[in-house]
Amino acid sequence: MIDLPSPVRILAALEFRPRTWTRTGPWSIAHADLRVRLTLGVNIVHIECIARGIDPVTIKAAPTTRARIGVLLEGWLREDHAGRLF
Repeated sequence: MIDLPSPVRILAALEFRPRTWTRTGPWSIAHADLRVRLTLGVNIVHIECIARGIDPVTIKAAPTTRARIGVLLEGWLREDHAGRLF
């Protein structure tokens, strides 16, 4: 059984450490330490735990947490964090 990071921890990493995320596609970013991928869909944010050797596992979050993550994710994707030096 894999230990899933809490949605609150994911939100904190996105809010307070945006440069620790990496763009993995046109609509998604990932955090290596948390082993999490966020994907912005049309009406929903997909939160998945990604680990080597297993299929992605969906992380459930409260609607308000998911909405806040969605707002931050959309802002992150609009800015080009990938091109900045740390």
